[in-house]
Amino acid sequence: MLEALLLLVAIADPGRVLQALLARGGEPLVAIRQIAGDASKAVRVTARLSSPTTRELLTSIDFPTVRTPHILAEARAQGMEEPFSEIYVYSELKPSGGQCRLGMALSKDGHFTVPSLLAGQRPALPNVGLVALLAPRDLETEISRIGNVGGLKDLTRALAVSLPGLADLRIQKLGERFVTHAFVEGKEPIPAYLLGDGAKRLIEIAAMVFAKPDTTILLEEPEAFQHPRYLREIVNMIGTFAERGAQYVLTTHSIELIDALLDEVQSRGDKAPSLAVHRTRLLDGELKATTLDAATARRLRSDLLEDLRG
Repeated sequence: MLEALLLLVAIADPGRVLQALLARGGEPLVAIRQIAGDASKAVRVTARLSSPTTRELLTSIDFPTVRTPHILAEARAQGMEEPFSEIYVYSELKPSGGQCRLGMALSKDGHFTVPSLLAGQRPALPNVGLVALLAPRDLETEISRIGNVGGLKDLTRALAVSLPGLADLRIQKLGERFVTHAFVEGKEPIPAYLLGDGAKRLIEIAAMVFAKPDTTILLEEPEAFQHPRYLREIVNMIGTFAERGAQYVLTTHSIELIDALLDEVQSRGDKAPSLAVHRTRLLDGELKATTLDAATARRLRSDLLEDLRG
């Protein structure tokens, strides 16, 4: 679902969304067609945007039956060799009628050409980032990003929940590389790659959670590979930046995470950002969703637990 949302708005570079899909594994030319489904019809993702006015955005993927000379030439200019597949991404914004059609080629080794604008104009859409388990990240890059927004103090405090005595996180040279180190009181600095998976996952999530006010962040199962005590810290970070205007969309199998989010909203009182829980089911090939506000989700907690555990 998060990949579908990312595809919906990443009109400028759908190649990175399709690359994320290919990270699931498999031979690229076969995998991308299986992901897209029945080649005789387009895969369509739709969403209704509520700002500034109610609009409907439709995005679809299809594989053309007749090759486009421009796309072929671009692929060959980039050194691609047959076999490769052409992919079109089509977007339409209603009711304004804005349309965009992009074309690209996918090689057998998973490389995409730069998307070519075939028709229309690319709509200006929100800034969206995705944190996924299948996208391993560079801790040094993440620490630098957190430092640039002044978040290292908050991150250090959060990590100290399970790393008593942690005083600082700092990048310094180790051999020929620059490596993030954890500074613990009374001990030698510890390379961060030696920390537990929960701590490293918290750093990755924090790098995205510390977001600008106009950003939407897609978080895939933030509870996975996570120390239970860090869940509250993640939720607190989300609450803080959501108050500042960032938006978060999470998928989860954890009732504990839902409880923590509901508690966080309640603890923030009148300043609390809005929260909704979307229960999804696949019925006859169509994804159906029921939306609950925070108060209703708390009242129906036992039903949510059954959804997650059933």
